[in-house]
This record gives sequence, structure tokens and C-alpha cells, in this order.
Amino acid sequence: MKRIICALFAFVMVFSATVMCHGEDDYMIPRLIDESEIIPDDDEAALLKRMNEISDKYQFDLVIMIVDKLDGIEIEDYANSAFEYLGFGYGGTEDGMLLLLTMDTRDWCVSKNGFALTAFCDAGYDYIIDKIKPDLGDDKYTEAFTDYVELCDDFLEKAKAGEPYTADTLPKEPFSVVTSLIISVIIGLVIALIVTGVMKGKLKSVRFKSAASDYTKQGSMYINESRDFFLYSTVSRREKKRDNDSSSGGGGSSRNQSGKF
Repeated sequence: MKRIICALFAFVMVFSATVMCHGEDDYMIPRLIDESEIIPDDDEAALLKRMNEISDKYQFDLVIMIVDKLDGIEIEDYANSAFEYLGFGYGGTEDGMLLLLTMDTRDWCVSKNGFALTAFCDAGYDYIIDKIKPDLGDDKYTEAFTDYVELCDDFLEKAKAGEPYTADTLPKEPFSVVTSLIISVIIGLVIALIVTGVMKGKLKSVRFKSAASDYTKQGSMYINESRDFFLYSTVSRREKKRDNDSSSGGGGSSRNQSGKF
């Protein structure tokens, strides 16, 4: 914990000195922290403005933090501590969310706090990350973070209206032309197989007889005794559900989620 506090303290000192050099008396830690300078200045200013608008609109701190490395600190611990010690979070429940990226290992981690746990279920946040991961992987950071901010705006709007996204209500992807064509071909093949199967069933042709008596001429022999022999048997077992069995759905929300980009 001391290492984390020292790292964050060093960051605050550097940031404070930078602001003082520009002659600003009043300052606050920005919601977009680009220590690695991967976002052009003009894009950074526009992105920060949009993040501030969303944060003020929903009373929810939407934060993005980009660092070079973590010096061996666990990324979850760093993200949670950064949110807390840098003073983010609205109200008594400290509503807000911080997305942390570390460039040396290309890891990401989110720290959800307060209302974020309601607005962003785990499946929902995975949905957001999946949307921006291609641009992150191609180093298109402005595009990735712009999409990220707008997706967060959508999720917050739904949650504030009392209808937060769940694993079952996430936005559905529109079908592509190729996907639609493939599905159409498959449906056509299935219909064709059904039609030809029905037509084949109506043909009057010689078929295999299952009983031996079908192959004898009626009245040509007399059978004194007949028996049925069962050559095989199949036993199916089904486990009875116990009272202490439990299952959980996919709509939960964890404080931290992490991965690679």
C-alpha cells in the first residue's frame, strides 16, 4: 500500500508543478490522465471536455488513466487506490469509475465505485471493452476512448432511467450482409432436404422388412414356438437435484475487471 501511495503522490507532485508552471492558481486532477502521452493534445482536450460533460450530467466521475508502468504493483490495487487517493467519486457513495491502462504490459483494469456497480454489470463492461479493443490493439487511442466515453454515456443514461443494462438486455449486433446470406443459404438447404425427404417417402419401392415372418410365404410352414430375445439393454441414470444445489446468473457486477489490449 505504501508503494501505491508513493507512486500516486509522485504523480500529484509532478502534475501540480506542471500546472503551477502554466500560472494556474486553482486546479484539480483531470478526469483524463495521460501520463504516457499517447493522445494528441487537441484530441485530449476535446475528449476531456466530453468526459466532464458526462460526469456533471450524471453526477458520476468518469475517469481514464494511462500510465507507463506499475512497478510491480497489482493493477487492481493501483486502480482502486488511484480512484480513492486522487479524490474521485461523487457523493457519499463515491459514484464513479476509473479505467486504468498500463502501456508496458498492455493491461487494462476498471475500478467501479458506487453507482457504477449498478450501471455497469460485468457482461456490460465486457461488451464495452470488446467494442474498443480493436482500436486499442491498433494504437488508435483517440477513436477507442471516444467510443468508450459514448458507450459509458449510454449505459449511465439507461441506469439513471431505472433500466440498467443486464447480460440479457445488452444491445444486439445488427446482422451483416454476409451473415444474412449464409443464414439464408442454410435455411434453403434445410427446406430442400425436408421436401426431398417427403417426396422420397412417397415412393413405392422395395424396403427392408424387420420381421423374419415377412420373408416367408404364408401357409408354407408351421412354427411351434416363438420367443423374443433382447440382445442389448440401455440404462439411463439421472442425478436427483439436492436441496443445497445453487446456481447464479450472469448479471452481477464486480468492482474490478481486467484484461489485455
